[in-house]
Amino acid sequence: FSVGSTVNACTKGLWIWSEPLRAIASDGTPVNLLIIDTEGLNSMEAGTKHDCIIFALALLTSSFFVYNSVGTISESSID
Repeated sequence: FSVGSTVNACTKGLWIWSEPLRAIASDGTPVNLLIIDTEGLNSMEAGTKHDCIIFALALLTSSFFVYNSVGTISESSID
């Protein structure tokens, strides 16, 4: 996946890695991991509704979710 240092989006929508990564869970169970990358929120090119849809799809398709944020997450960010 591309990474940029500007507010211009590198990723559009949701990107899913083409092959599952095989791993072993802490209990010894084999698992398949799918890596999903999403475009950033608050893009200059999209509105709040678009951000909500991307965020919801990422959450609904994930067992674990990592939210990358610059600084601390404020109450207004959650609203």
